[in-house]
Amino acid sequence: DYDLIQYQIQQISTDHSLFKQIDQWEQNSFAKIQDAAETARKDLQELIDQSKEKVKKTSHDLAINLLASRQADDYLEKDFILWKEQFSKLELEIQTPFAIKMLENKSAF
Repeated sequence: DYDLIQYQIQQISTDHSLFKQIDQWEQNSFAKIQDAAETARKDLQELIDQSKEKVKKTSHDLAINLLASRQADDYLEKDFILWKEQFSKLELEIQTPFAIKMLENKSAF
């Protein structure tokens, strides 16, 4: 009887249903974290793509304006200064990292 009781006591501690619930909670948590990470990656890629398209469009528009003014021989020194400033601004946008930060929800865990 003693051995049987000891065995039953051992089984209670290792087979307790709460352990199974904790294991399931752990698996669900990992899946949620992976989903959140994938969503964050997609969102970041979308922001990067939007920024690249904006810079490309601005650069293209600026080049078209510059070419049109050059062909028409219709520009002043102030136009040249403005174009130079716009190109400098574009260069800075390209070289400056995104001002994006991850916010951590510490109350979630």
